[in-house]
Amino acid sequence: ARWRGRSRLPFFCGDLTPRELRVPTQRLNTKHPNGALSIAHLRALAPPSVFAGVASELTEIVGEPPIEAYKDENGVVLVWLLDLPGQVATLWHSQLMLCEPDFESEAESRFVQTHGAGVFEVGMSVDESGGQAALVGYVSWES
Repeated sequence: ARWRGRSRLPFFCGDLTPRELRVPTQRLNTKHPNGALSIAHLRALAPPSVFAGVASELTEIVGEPPIEAYKDENGVVLVWLLDLPGQVATLWHSQLMLCEPDFESEAESRFVQTHGAGVFEVGMSVDESGGQAALVGYVSWES
C-alpha cells in the first residue's frame, strides 16, 4: 500500500474483539464521577471549498445521507444520526454534525486555518442527577 498523506477525516478501525472483552460492563466500572453517559455529538468544521467533498466522504462512512440539512447564520449544517454500540432502546442518538465554520469566531477560524476540515467539538451527554444545569458538556482542543 502506498502512503497517501493525512486524511481530513478521523481514522477508523474496526475492532473484532468481542465488546464484552474490551468494554467494562459492571455498573461500578461504567459510572463516571462527572456524570458523563456517552458522546452526544461530534461537530466537524469544513470550509466551503471542501465542504461537499467532506460531506460525501462522511455519507460513505456513515452509510446513510444526512437526516437534516439547513443553513444557519454561518452557512450549511448537515446532521447524521449515529448508533451507540450496545444501544437497545433508541431513545436518542449521538449526532455527527458537519458545519461551515463561523469565520468571525477566532477559535473556529484558527482551527480551520491550522488544521483544515476536522472534528472541532465533542459534546458529552451527562447525567442530570449531578445537578448540572446543562445536559451536554464540551471537550475543547487547545494547543
